[in-house]
Amino acid sequence: VLEGVEEGKTGYLVPPGDFQALAERAWDLLMDEEKRRRFSLQARAWALERSAERIAEKIVAVYDEASEILRVEPKRLIFPFPRLPRSTLEDRPGGF
Repeated sequence: VLEGVEEGKTGYLVPPGDFQALAERAWDLLMDEEKRRRFSLQARAWALERSAERIAEKIVAVYDEASEILRVEPKRLIFPFPRLPRSTLEDRPGGF
């Protein structure tokens, strides 16, 4: 859960086994309704930004942008890995 907590923004982090620090942070939140509300809203926004639906939207946007680039500027496509020569593949055991 560490990646989901921004110290003082979406929650608090306390050292493992430090029950005194945990109690102090819990007390702080119990006594401060505005801070609880703020942490809750910010934690929810963080989670929604990382939901499966939002990640899928970002992936689709990348593909849409790439397909538009290819449509407008086909020579701009650069493959990150060189293609293996056909002879290299044919020489493999199993004959891929």
